[in-house]
Amino acid sequence: MQNKATDFLLKRNFLIPDFPERIMFQTISKCNASCGFCPYPSVSPDLPHGRMEEDLFLKILDDCQPYQEHLINLIPGLMNEPLLDKQLIQKITIMKRRFPRACVHFLTNGSLIDEKCGDEILDSPLDWIGISFFGHTKASYESSMGLPYEKVRKYVEAFVKKAVAVRGPEFVMITFFKWNLFTEQEVKDEVAFWKDLGVMRISNHEGGISRAGNVPSIPAPVNQRMNSCHSIWSRKMMHILHNGDVVLCCMDWRRRHVLGNVREKSIHEIWHSADYEKIRNVIRGESPLQPEHLCSRCEMAVETKYYKIVMIHPHDIFSHKEPWTIRIKTLGRELAKMGHDVTLVTFTLDSFPQEPFVQDGMKIVSLSRKLSLVYFFKKIRILRQLIKDADIVHFQKAFYYCSVPSVISAWLEKKWIHYDWDDNETAIYFSGKKTSSYWTGYLLGALEWILPRVCDSVSVSSDVLMNKVLSYGIEKDRVVKIPVGADPVEVSLDDVRQIKERYHLNGDTQIYIGQLHGAQYAELLLHACRKLKENGKRIKTLIVGDGYDRRRLESLKDSLGLEEEVIFTGAVPHESIPIWLEAASVAIACFEKTKVTECKSPLKIAEYLCAGKAIVAHAVGEVPFMIGEAGICIDPDDPDSLWKALMSLHENKDTIKKLQAKARIQARQFTWLSGAEKLDRLFQKITLK
Repeated sequence: MQNKATDFLLKRNFLIPDFPERIMFQTISKCNASCGFCPYPSVSPDLPHGRMEEDLFLKILDDCQPYQEHLINLIPGLMNEPLLDKQLIQKITIMKRRFPRACVHFLTNGSLIDEKCGDEILDSPLDWIGISFFGHTKASYESSMGLPYEKVRKYVEAFVKKAVAVRGPEFVMITFFKWNLFTEQEVKDEVAFWKDLGVMRISNHEGGISRAGNVPSIPAPVNQRMNSCHSIWSRKMMHILHNGDVVLCCMDWRRRHVLGNVREKSIHEIWHSADYEKIRNVIRGESPLQPEHLCSRCEMAVETKYYKIVMIHPHDIFSHKEPWTIRIKTLGRELAKMGHDVTLVTFTLDSFPQEPFVQDGMKIVSLSRKLSLVYFFKKIRILRQLIKDADIVHFQKAFYYCSVPSVISAWLEKKWIHYDWDDNETAIYFSGKKTSSYWTGYLLGALEWILPRVCDSVSVSSDVLMNKVLSYGIEKDRVVKIPVGADPVEVSLDDVRQIKERYHLNGDTQIYIGQLHGAQYAELLLHACRKLKENGKRIKTLIVGDGYDRRRLESLKDSLGLEEEVIFTGAVPHESIPIWLEAASVAIACFEKTKVTECKSPLKIAEYLCAGKAIVAHAVGEVPFMIGEAGICIDPDDPDSLWKALMSLHENKDTIKKLQAKARIQARQFTWLSGAEKLDRLFQKITLK
């Protein structure tokens, strides 16, 4: 790891975006509560207060304008009560008008949400609102928050009821944790109360933190070293006070680290300033952590161990015929960016091993799929040598020629073994038109039953697989759910134009991406295209992908009279998928409800979301969870639901645009980085025990 090519990888979890993805700012600095778990009552008397001037507010928005594609959240609240600013709703309207793709939300204590204020909030373009409500009884609430219980509960309860009816059950988030008189039973009663009112989002934490030593009643940690931060505050978020000062993060109540002022410099200039970089060097462990530094008393500061990880996949990461290797390639790449030393072992289709080389920060080692007893033992010898100095052996899928030698090698070398279970491989094997060997299928089933039990930790891609693992009696803290992901990519408009010209895509175009086999249900899409044509919608449909069912599907296309409407492109390089998606407005994911699809978190859904497509998909497995409100989920048992949903979409262009905007927001939950971070947290937790 200690070489020039990988020095930057040591900046673990601290890859700084070109512009902050989230901006928190005070439009007013005061608060009307006196919460015992908050620094405000003790800190605020020593600080200057004020309201942000309009020209400063507008300058912040102007600074963000050139980077609006980077902007995920605008949060008009920071160490204050936002609703004390009487012009807050007007400012939110301006923000959403200027940045329609950014999610605008804030957290309030709810004490000022009378009927008039509540109606203004619900009529505004605010994306969602968080309300802190600490206590189910008068005693616990007033002890926690120092506000009049009856008055505030009346306001909040009335607002929540109306919000659920007008804006839906996810518009309001209720947040609290146990404090002082708050009992376990009261926590249960509080959760039940808000759920009965229709609230879907309830954030219930175990207890408060010292806010980097700023809450007198909560003991603060003493950190002597760090090389990372549990939060995204200092690496992806900027925090701006009412006077334009930029502080390190929302823990910096005493304004110890002022890194610039947005009146004097642009947000981009401050974000890339020497002062910011100097403090980041401390946070990522490249400079000593001094006692006066905010992080020296903060619960979010961590000293993280870096691991040498050998990742093993039974398929060919170089082949377009096996695109499912994208999961291990991207998780490995992100772990390498965090600072881990990653070796990726692949089994090539042509059975000709290559010399090891470095790519994307990982050492790539290729092995043969040759099946013989001699080579089986040779693989164990090779793998033992590879993992001799490793901390963790991570392998994906249960295929015996890979999983068995991997587990044996890790056992012999006494290494931590992690199994990444992303599909029901047994069901996939038996779902084919032809089954070459029933014994192979039975062996797969046996391995998928055995491997989670013999490995030290497991990651899964779906709730169904999670429940399977837990039913085996495996400890919950050794299992993590990691759905698939996708990363935003800037595409060449010239490349998109070439695709449109090649296939004469002049009008409405819809796209299907995926393997062409039975479980993907592409046949239903062809019948839906026929129905659309019969109802006067001659829409071009791109079917991008390959599989054993392709020839039959192409014949079916011709027999349905869809020679001009449906285009089979065959397999394409995975890196070109964003270009193909950009050529269409609606993306389709057809799934038959089977044991295969119920275990999947489909890669195509993550890619559709990332590309900002309006989605129509069958509601199986993880699909409804992944799509959220960014598409239309249809009944897999109703064959007419697909063409009717597509017909409805193509007749309403406004709906397509709305779904496209929601898709881009929803995509932020499903990135490969977030998956790698979950994996990293699991490794940190279980190996440090």
